[in-house]
Amino acid sequence: MLKLCFYSLRIETDILMLTIIHQKEEPELINVWQFQTHLMLDEINRFPKESKIILILRHSQRKNPESKKEIPKLGLTAQGSIMARKFGESLPKDRQIRLSYSPLRRCCATAKLILDGFKSNSAIGVLKGPLKTLSGPGASLDFYCDESVKYKGEQFILRWAAGLYSEEIISPFIPYCRNMAETILENMNDAPSKCIEIYVTHDIFLMSLRFGWFGFPPNEKWVSFLGGMAFVLKENCILLFDIDQLNYVDIPYWWKTKNHERT
Repeated sequence: MLKLCFYSLRIETDILMLTIIHQKEEPELINVWQFQTHLMLDEINRFPKESKIILILRHSQRKNPESKKEIPKLGLTAQGSIMARKFGESLPKDRQIRLSYSPLRRCCATAKLILDGFKSNSAIGVLKGPLKTLSGPGASLDFYCDESVKYKGEQFILRWAAGLYSEEIISPFIPYCRNMAETILENMNDAPSKCIEIYVTHDIFLMSLRFGWFGFPPNEKWVSFLGGMAFVLKENCILLFDIDQLNYVDIPYWWKTKNHERT
């Protein structure tokens, strides 16, 4: 296991100013958000230079809903838009990026702003387009909204994984996680060397994939806006940055049966 011994947080003047402006609205959330985001950017820069990186990313900060029913339609805040662009500006310029995203408005906006920021440094990037499965396993938006009123995110994931929902309402947990992995790994195979494959999704599905792929149970260490997990497939293991730490983890046996590229 690799433990991070220090944090190289690049707190720039404009980011600090935005934090001060936003202190009246969820200051603790903003501080955690910036911490996870900067830590991820630092660790991406430390991955092997020639590796292909898979990055599963939560969208940038969204507006606060008046009710749970409004969440699917919400876009980004002004700060969320600025931070998404700055995220792109901070990615390593000697790599290429390709972005896929959930069709929902805030994920689409996050992906486009990341690409804009990345290209502002004369770097090469491509917007691949929406990927429906990044918005969930086929259940209706009303279902997610109703369940979010009754259960916390980690409770919903555990109930889904335990098979407590009908397959007529939502696709089973394990097949969803495996199908997502297969899609992502197939995309990685045709990616150029040193590419970062970025998938912009939602917290509930990012945390679900984290559980379904690596066995990390959902808990209070929730993913922040513009937080997530980045990993590189090696010959016998995965080098994984998970929310706020870097580890070597085992490759799921059902990934090993496929002839995917390794670093």
